[in-house]
Amino acid sequence: RKSVAIAHAGREAIVLTLIRDLSGRVLARIPYDGDPISVAGLPQGIYLLEIVTEAGTYFEKLIRE
Repeated sequence: RKSVAIAHAGREAIVLTLIRDLSGRVLARIPYDGDPISVAGLPQGIYLLEIVTEAGTYFEKLIRE
């Protein structure tokens, strides 16, 4: 898969998404506009998807195969 769609059930708006490696380094900083996020440029591996909303910050594991 070359993109990731974010499904968010909360009422607060998503402000920003970041892709981090497992050491915490930011690899991509993407303003959220509702479109799927391209991960085509990432090598295979495990990443953290950081989702920043008006109410807080959430993390999800992202596996690029």
